[in-house]
Amino acid sequence: MKIGIGIAGTGIMARVHAEEVIKNKRTELVAVASRSMERARDFAREYNIKAYTDYQEMLDNKKIDAVIIANHNDKHAELGIKAAKAGKHILVEKPIDISLKKAQMLLRECYSNKLKLSVISQKRFDPKILELKKKIERKEFGDMPIIRINADFRRNKEYYESSEGWRKKNANSGGGVLINQGIHHVDIARWILGEAKSVLGYTERRIHDIEGEDFCSATIKFLNGATAIIRCSSTAANNKEEIIIEWENKRIVYNESIIHKLKNTLLNYDILNKILLRRGNILVRKQIDDFAGSIINDRQPLVTGEDGIEALKIVQSIYESAKLKRKIMVC
Repeated sequence: MKIGIGIAGTGIMARVHAEEVIKNKRTELVAVASRSMERARDFAREYNIKAYTDYQEMLDNKKIDAVIIANHNDKHAELGIKAAKAGKHILVEKPIDISLKKAQMLLRECYSNKLKLSVISQKRFDPKILELKKKIERKEFGDMPIIRINADFRRNKEYYESSEGWRKKNANSGGGVLINQGIHHVDIARWILGEAKSVLGYTERRIHDIEGEDFCSATIKFLNGATAIIRCSSTAANNKEEIIIEWENKRIVYNESIIHKLKNTLLNYDILNKILLRRGNILVRKQIDDFAGSIINDRQPLVTGEDGIEALKIVQSIYESAKLKRKIMVC
């Protein structure tokens, strides 16, 4: 059985998904939808699929079993709800949306129609992250470890102005580096340590001409007493991610992945995108395979809609804490 996939969006992440859908033996790329007929046709021609400018018309295609939503952050739940009403399973790019209310509506729609909903958080499929989670579950780092996540990204003017500049506007993106990049690390921390209790956040805009932040630091306290300290920025000279585990005067560092070493050597955003597409993204491929497997075997995907909502709650709590300049509880 192959799962027929339609993609909403024609940007770089839509292409990453298209490449990995094609490579997966359990999925088939069927169609793409975009507001621009030119972009839709170019994308469809590249992958030999059908092009739509009417999203609902794509959803009416009976060959499509599931939809990957790779559009502006503020469109995620809206497009997802339409897909759920059409009986399609949904894999949505992070964040699940910028509105918690709309994200919850999406989740309810999927529940009522007995559909699978998964949110992109491909770092969960990283073998090093999986190993770390197992070690924490075995209490190899004690009962209340401290996890420090440092995530430096190099994002230039081209990045923020690409795709009609939606990443520059809070109304479209929901914020800056935290909701667009750091949410991955928020999700990993919650997945490893459990439910969050409170946050203390700080954000600022240092160099980029955007409405959101390009630097964020946050301390997250969890119900089990563990702590995560996350620092992320999009102003770095190089791309680097590391996770540091501290417990009982001991320390372990999980270093950056090969893909980030590759990014360090690149200056042009368009060239970077082309190389990433050629090279592929094994973690996205793994998540797409997990999503397809959840449909075929009627099980929950590794990353659920609830996971996407909880990550969004933490992110929005960090923003609120930064605004109020005090610790707040995560609801």
